[in-house]
Amino acid sequence: MAKAPAPSTEPAHEIEARKKVALAIKVIGSGQEWVLRKSQLGPADDLDCRKQTEQYSMSSMFAMLQSGSIQWVGTDILVAIIWMAERKMTGRKSLSYREVLRRFPSNDELEEYEFIPFDAVTGLRLSEEGEPLEGEVVADPEV
Repeated sequence: MAKAPAPSTEPAHEIEARKKVALAIKVIGSGQEWVLRKSQLGPADDLDCRKQTEQYSMSSMFAMLQSGSIQWVGTDILVAIIWMAERKMTGRKSLSYREVLRRFPSNDELEEYEFIPFDAVTGLRLSEEGEPLEGEVVADPEV
């Protein structure tokens, strides 16, 4: 018989506070800087992402990022974030995931990129636990 998961030792108010963070990601690399906010994404983006990556929707990727550290995300997801951020920031809807993927023949090319999760509402950088870090503003807050 399956065991029920162990109850969390984290206080409920801390879990709820983390869920309320409006996740966004700042991508810096190759002389470019992009910001991708979850609020910019819609069902069409999820469908495009699922079709082009043959994996997850962009909403699923954001959920994975919000539930844990970005260091544990696969490189294919990091490239998908670059792809979607570039599409959104440049307006190039025809930019394909494969086109961006070709820029990264090995993981070495990704080393020059920085992925900074932040709270879109406050602009504050998020800790590995998903908590806003006071005083560490990395982007303009959402208006």
